[in-house]
Amino acid sequence: MATTLATRVIALRQHAGLSQEKLAQKMDISRNTLWYIESGRTRNPRMDHLIALCQALGVSADYLLGLTESTELRMVPQSVDGVPQA
Repeated sequence: MATTLATRVIALRQHAGLSQEKLAQKMDISRNTLWYIESGRTRNPRMDHLIALCQALGVSADYLLGLTESTELRMVPQSVDGVPQA
């Protein structure tokens, strides 16, 4: 997972034309923390860091973690009572 995550974060950051410093600022984390994620040294990123990455890069966690090849964000339809529908 770390290699897929690292590779995808680097590729998406570069595609967006962002430096590590700029992406880290968007995520409200240190550049060093982002470096650890991109270098693969962070095997299990914190949930808030993963969410921030997804929001900053505009992709799903499934994509970043290598669970899908689609970069599209998908919303889960919810019923009136807030329970996700299949």
